Amino acid sequence: MLDPFATYYNPIYLDSLDLHISNPAIFSSANYISNSLLNFDIDNDQRFGNRSMGADELCIGNPLPDTIAVFCGTIYKIKKCNDISSTTTWFPTALFYDTTSVNWSIKVDTIKTVYLIDLFGQILDSIVFVPIDYSEGASYDLDVTCGIGFQIATYQPEGSSIIWIPSDVVTDSTSNITNAFVDSSMVIYSIVDVGSCGVIQDTFNINVIGDYFSYPYVENISCGNYMFWNNSTCIDSLLWDFGDSTTSNINLIEHNYANDGVYTINFTLWNDTIIYHYEFDITVDCFNIGASLESLSNDYGVYPNPFNNEIFFPVNMNHKSVNIMSQDGKIVAERKIEGNKIDNLESLEPGVYFLEFLLDNSKVVLKIIKYN
Repeated sequence: MLDPFATYYNPIYLDSLDLHISNPAIFSSANYISNSLLNFDIDNDQRFGNRSMGADELCIGNPLPDTIAVFCGTIYKIKKCNDISSTTTWFPTALFYDTTSVNWSIKVDTIKTVYLIDLFGQILDSIVFVPIDYSEGASYDLDVTCGIGFQIATYQPEGSSIIWIPSDVVTDSTSNITNAFVDSSMVIYSIVDVGSCGVIQDTFNINVIGDYFSYPYVENISCGNYMFWNNSTCIDSLLWDFGDSTTSNINLIEHNYANDGVYTINFTLWNDTIIYHYEFDITVDCFNIGASLESLSNDYGVYPNPFNNEIFFPVNMNHKSVNIMSQDGKIVAERKIEGNKIDNLESLEPGVYFLEFLLDNSKVVLKIIKYN
């Protein structure tokens, strides 16, 4: 390849007005990732009339620059600026692969010289397009959250092909812009094949940050009925062992215990690089409410029982919290004792209920009956 910043003189057009540039506007404004619009023309003057032109479209004015140096394989659409007569045309047309629109397209994969001619075929000026070799490729360092998708992009000249390596971590391995998902730190490569112009390889150093694992969430829904929920991200598999000879590998699951008891929960999750394990106990003690009542009802009492709207305690227990449970152990209401009274119970349906509260660090369960 030729030196892109050298001066290439055009023997057809030589005087003090001739320009010898390598198009710094293209290098400074045609960003690989964002592909932002150029705000400067080919001579690096600010553009006022063609702001809608993209980074691959050049407005070439009169006089023409001698040399335009661009990356090998780049396809540019060149347009005559307003100071060039509409009766002129580019020659030879064989160098352009699209001559049907206002912007003719030329692929700079070899040194190409094009001429501006008038209606009589007289050469008015010329441009030399010089391809530039690609550098060793860019390298990017990205911090990402484990298990959360992120976007990566690379430069891809028109007409080239691209692959991402490894392909199984990206959603589209043949697009220059794609989403990726990783569960550990790794390196991702973009390989762009520009044919005779070679290969562009960019490197993305992905650093996974944040905690992989967190303590699972457990909620007691009703008697013996619990909801288990995995809070961890960036995992490949998980396993719940509920301590009653049943297991599950579902992220969010509801599990029912048939009897009172202490159950040891073993929760294991893992990904490609690590295995993590949690162990904790759940105490189920809602099925033998009747037995609890027999041992406690002689020591504590409430009145009236049956009740309608109010329940009174024999002693002042102001601000103590009370759960009102149905016969199947489900909490149907929560109340605060005001002085020695609970009121506003008219919303309860008639039937048998149980009061549950703590007294002297012991749980008290009392049977109550709503009659109306």
